[in-house]
Amino acid sequence: MPVDDYVWPVALRLRDGTEIRNIPSIDVQHDMLSPGSAWAATLWWSKERGSEWREIRRKCVCGEMVFVEIGGATQMLGRIEETTVNAEGHNGGLELTLSGRDIIGRLIDWDADPRTQLRNTTLEEAIAALCDPFGVRVYACEAAAEREARGLPRRGRRTRTNRPRRRNVIDTTRIQIGQRVWEVIDKLCRANGFLVWGAPTEYSNTVELVIDKPAAASPPVFAFERVSQPDGTYRGNMLKGRHQVSTRNVPTEVTAFGHTALASGSDARLQRTVFNDRLVSPYVVAPDVFGPQPRFLRPDQARTEAAIGKAAERTFAQAMGDWRSYDVRVRGFGQLVGDQRRLYTQNTGARVRDDCEEPAIDENMVIRSVHFHESRERGQITELVLVPDGAITVTPDET
Repeated sequence: MPVDDYVWPVALRLRDGTEIRNIPSIDVQHDMLSPGSAWAATLWWSKERGSEWREIRRKCVCGEMVFVEIGGATQMLGRIEETTVNAEGHNGGLELTLSGRDIIGRLIDWDADPRTQLRNTTLEEAIAALCDPFGVRVYACEAAAEREARGLPRRGRRTRTNRPRRRNVIDTTRIQIGQRVWEVIDKLCRANGFLVWGAPTEYSNTVELVIDKPAAASPPVFAFERVSQPDGTYRGNMLKGRHQVSTRNVPTEVTAFGHTALASGSDARLQRTVFNDRLVSPYVVAPDVFGPQPRFLRPDQARTEAAIGKAAERTFAQAMGDWRSYDVRVRGFGQLVGDQRRLYTQNTGARVRDDCEEPAIDENMVIRSVHFHESRERGQITELVLVPDGAITVTPDET
């Protein structure tokens, strides 16, 4: 596979339209399983750009909104949470580092208002009510639409007018004092069988929450290869590949306990044991040799055998989301797909082929996280974490 040496244009844009280019160093990270995407950018002072530096320094203060754009596509809508100015040498060289997270960061850190009414509202209405005090306008959108918005250059992009309605009705959730906003949102979405992660919108200063099911059995968009040659060298586009398997926190069986309602005056105990058949793999010894790694649960409000079974399956889903992963480092921020360049995006299928491993890896996987990094020393580098197709699942509550 030929290496694409295309250099993607990168810019920071502030609320007032100010654009900052020629950025010596920038990092942007996205991870489906770790909301609150981090970003950082470092700017250097020079005598020729002294007045521009002063203007940037005046505007780039903590709390300011920042858009990070790559190839004309917004990759991050966040806030400056920390500024650092370093001065080195007798020439007084200055270096300004800006860093923060996307706008979801505040929802992770701060408390949900316990007075917010969630009962008898839809999932989408409940999430909007939780986010409204923080000035975050919420739009549910499909994962496929979000990938298109992130991955394609701005030119030719179509405005999304149709979006799915998440009409699932909330019946029982109450907010506990001290409970974080994102904790409540994540719990609501998972209970209804969805994952939720943040993405910027192209059309106003808002955040779109992608509320959808993780990609599974999706056709691969990207390809990553490291293939040995007869002369002992390797061909492909990988700078580095790492295959990791970990069973440290993966249960082999989960037993969940519950009880029926006490309307009859008796406490009828329920229990169910579910076994983890997804651990059967060429990278794990046989079950009789592996031995037990049991978990025991008593899920809240589980009053039927089906409900406690769902709780057990949910434990497996959380543990198996990253038990096996493949880390890739490649040059550039995207690939030429057909006749169009596409930025790497999370929740997107990719074909991974690496015959350094035994047994060799040649399978469809899903991109879980993307880390863009650019510096003058290394140029543009992307580090990605991929997981097996279908590894990230969400088990809804029993209804």
